[in-house]
Amino acid sequence: MRRVFTSALTALTCLTLASCGGTAAAPTPPPAAATAPAAAATPPPAAATPPAANSTAPAAQSALTIKDAWVRPVSVTEPAATSAMTTTEAMTDTMAMTTTEAMTTTEAMTDSMAMEMDASVTTAAYLTIVNSGATPDNLLSVSAAPELVKSVELHTMIDEGGVMKMRPVEKIEVPANGEAVLKIGGFHVMFIGVQKDLKDGETVKLSLTFEKAGTIQVDAVVRTPPTP
Repeated sequence: MRRVFTSALTALTCLTLASCGGTAAAPTPPPAAATAPAAAATPPPAAATPPAANSTAPAAQSALTIKDAWVRPVSVTEPAATSAMTTTEAMTDTMAMTTTEAMTTTEAMTDSMAMEMDASVTTAAYLTIVNSGATPDNLLSVSAAPELVKSVELHTMIDEGGVMKMRPVEKIEVPANGEAVLKIGGFHVMFIGVQKDLKDGETVKLSLTFEKAGTIQVDAVVRTPPTP
C-alpha cells in the first residue's frame, strides 16, 4: 500500500512539474545596470573659412631699381642763390628774352613779384632708373616733403634755335630691360619753391610714382656736381 501511495505521489509531482514548464525555473538574475548614454559623436572640424573675395594679393616684387639719386645743394637765405641750376639748365622763355624785350628792374620789381621770386627758389634732382623686367614702365611723378619744397615736376631740356630751354613733361619712359637716366642737360626732377637750405651731405626723401610699379621711396644725397 505504501508503494502504491509513493508511486501515486511521484506521478502527481511529475504532473505538476510538467504543467509548469517541465523543470523548475532558475532564479531570475538581477536587472543589469542601466547603460550610460553614448557620448555624443565629436563633430567634424569646421572647414577653413575661405578668404574674402576682396582680399588684397601680396604685391609682386618690382623690377625697377633706383640708383645714384642726388640733389643739387641750394640756399634760400642768400639772394644770389635763388636758383642752384646753371644758366644752361635753367634757361626759361623769360630768361631767354633780349635786353630790349625784357622789363627793366624798376618795372619788374614790384613787391608782389619780389615775394614770388623768393618763393621760387629752385634746384633739381637726378637719378638712374633700371628696369630688369620685360615690360616697360613710366615715371609719372615725384614728390617730396611739403615743408621742403612747394612743388616737384618732371622736366627736360630742349634746344630751340641754339637756346636751351626747360620744359615740363607728363612722364618719363623706362624701357624694358633698360634704363632711364635723369641727368644734367636732359630729363630731371625740378624742385620749385624750395623752403629750406639743402647742404652737401644731407639726404632728401623722394617718392617716385610709376605707372605699373607703383610708388618707390628713395633717399637722394645732396651733393655739388663735378665741374665740367
